[in-house]
Amino acid sequence: MMAFHGISHAQYNDSSQIYSIKTGPGKVLKAFSGMPETNISWFTSFEYGKKGNGKHEWQKMLGYPEYGLEVVYGDLNNDFLGNMFAMQPFIRIPVMKNKKKWRVSITAGMGFAYFDNPYHFFDNPENGLIGCGLNNYTKGEFEIGYVIGEQWRMFGSVGAFHFSNAHVKLPNIGANVPEVKIGVTWLQNQNDMIENKIYPSIDSTWSLHIRYGTGFHAYGSTMKPFNGPVYPVYSLSVGSGKNLSAVYAVSFGATVGYYRSFNNFLLSEMLLEENEAFFKSTYASVYFGQEMMLGKFAVYGECAVDIAKPFLRQYGDIFDQQKGITGFIKQINSNRLGLRYYLKEINQKHNWNINLGLFIKSNFAQADFVECAVQVKL
Repeated sequence: MMAFHGISHAQYNDSSQIYSIKTGPGKVLKAFSGMPETNISWFTSFEYGKKGNGKHEWQKMLGYPEYGLEVVYGDLNNDFLGNMFAMQPFIRIPVMKNKKKWRVSITAGMGFAYFDNPYHFFDNPENGLIGCGLNNYTKGEFEIGYVIGEQWRMFGSVGAFHFSNAHVKLPNIGANVPEVKIGVTWLQNQNDMIENKIYPSIDSTWSLHIRYGTGFHAYGSTMKPFNGPVYPVYSLSVGSGKNLSAVYAVSFGATVGYYRSFNNFLLSEMLLEENEAFFKSTYASVYFGQEMMLGKFAVYGECAVDIAKPFLRQYGDIFDQQKGITGFIKQINSNRLGLRYYLKEINQKHNWNINLGLFIKSNFAQADFVECAVQVKL
C-alpha cells in the first residue's frame, strides 16, 4: 500500500505568484517566393503564474520552475498579416543561477493564436502563411535575468514563435518569427524552497494505454487547393507505458487511422471501388512516446514509423511534389506533439486514469491534422 509522507507539522504554501510584462521586436520570415517583404513586428506579453517551491516532486526535479498563462498581442506591422492575439500555458525552467543576482532560464509554451487578417481569395490573397483565424502558437525562449531586491527581476530574452493551423484550412505554410524582448517580473508572497519533503512513491509499473482520437484535416498541400472542406480523421491506438521518474514517462504502441478526405477523393474521382478506397485511406504505425509530467498536466511527444500509408505513398504527389530524402521520410515517419490533462496525478499509483489531449500530427515536419483525443490508462 502506498504511503504519503511529509515534513511533520509543516504547512506548505504554494501561492508564490509571478507577474511579468515584456515587449520587443520580431520579424515574420519569408516562407515562399511570392510572399511580400515583411516589416519589423512588435510583440507585448503579460504573464501570470506561480513559482514552484517543491511541494510537488516535479517542481523540485525541474529546479523550482515558474509556470502559468501568457497573453500576447502582436502588431505584425504588415497589412496582409494584420494583428495577432495569443494565449498559452508556459513553463520557465532555470538552467543556471547565481545565488546573489543572475538567473538564466529557458521558457517553452504551446497554445492558441488568433489572426484578424487571414488568407482570403479576393480580399487578402497574399497571406499564404495563415489560412484561418485560429492557429496553434508554439514558442521557445532563452532568458537572462537580474534580481533586484527580494521581489523584482529585470530580464532580456531571445527566442522564436511558430504559428500554424495544423493543416485544418489551406493555405497553411505557417509563420516563423524570431524575436527579442526585455521585461520585468514581480514575485508576490515569495516562499522558501522545501528541501526535505518526502514524496509519494512513483508508480513504476507498466500500464495499458488505449487512445481514441478525432482529427480535422483539409485535403491538399500547404498551398492548394484553397477553400476546400474540412474532413474528419479517426485514430485508435493501443500501447503500454511506464513512469521513469516524477517528470518523465515513456510509452510504446501501435496506431491505426482513417482519413475521410482521402476516401472521398478516391471515390469522387472514380479511381477505386468503395472497399478498396476505404483501405487506401487508412494508415498503420508503431510509435514511441515521451511525456514531461507536471502534476495533472503533461507535454507529450510521439515519433512513429508508418508501416502502411497507402494513399500518401501512391497518390500523395497529386498536390505535394516533394521528392528525394524529404519525400521518402514523409512516407515512413509521422509525429505528434501536444498537451494532456489527466483526471488524477500522473505519476502516482492508480487503478486507472484518463487524460484528454490536444495534438498536432505531422508527416515528418509537415503538419497533417489537429487532433483531440481521450486516453484510458489501466
